[in-house]
Amino acid sequence: MCPSKNDVTRIKGWLLDLYPDPNQGIVLWIITWEDDLRLAVRQFFPVTFYVAGDFATLRKIWREIQHDPRVISLSRDQKQDVFIPTPVDVMAIRVQSPSDQANLFHMLLERYPNITYYDADLPIQVRHCAQFATFPLALCDFIIDETNQLIDLQALNSRWDINPEMPPLRIMEIYPNTDPTKADPDSLLLSSDRFKRSLRLDDPSIYIRQLDELLRTYDPDILVTEWGDSWLIPFLLDQCKNTGLPLALNRDSTREVRWQKETTYFSYGHIIYRPEEAHLFGRCQTTLKIR
Repeated sequence: MCPSKNDVTRIKGWLLDLYPDPNQGIVLWIITWEDDLRLAVRQFFPVTFYVAGDFATLRKIWREIQHDPRVISLSRDQKQDVFIPTPVDVMAIRVQSPSDQANLFHMLLERYPNITYYDADLPIQVRHCAQFATFPLALCDFIIDETNQLIDLQALNSRWDINPEMPPLRIMEIYPNTDPTKADPDSLLLSSDRFKRSLRLDDPSIYIRQLDELLRTYDPDILVTEWGDSWLIPFLLDQCKNTGLPLALNRDSTREVRWQKETTYFSYGHIIYRPEEAHLFGRCQTTLKIR
């Protein structure tokens, strides 16, 4: 880290994770280039989405939300719909943060389901990529003030690079000793570049504490699991609830595991099923076996 004038710090590092902050803006987790630290910084990130419809309805929405504290500005604009040859008249709604935008969008959708919404349900990662050319594990130059607020960032490589410089990721594998769809596992097998362990599933007050200690001391960036979404993480969360013990699955201790609902979609002539997924905050989880 290289402090500069006016209490501003410039950090070179890799972008590991980003997600909306329920209070304001977004949270970014950085792996620093120089000293291999894991840092969380916050970024003010206003979001704009658009609504199109008849003039009377748009005017009604304007009057309804013009004094909403979440709204920064309302304006008339024209945007190109890929399925319509001429530009579309829209109302641009600029909102304080991604969380505010999601809440406001769902409120309007419930009240006005028959108008058209644009850019209303884009993932925050897509918005950030469009604005700052970021991507998972992008190497960036971050400028941060004394309150840990991100002032600016500049991507130093591209998602099209064939052989980008990668961060020193800490990877921890967790998997049951047997297929849980066929028999109840009696132990968890854990491994990383520093250790290999086996935790007996006899007493949850013991193995939850042991696993929590390993997660906190090793502090992995990526959890590689087997049957993680379907069995392992639900099992561990149930044991935490039953014992009242904490488990640092998330690096961000203020957040709980978020579950992405299962979905089915049609793509290139095939019906694709995506099962329910556990999303962590501050580190990533990938499941090798889902059934």
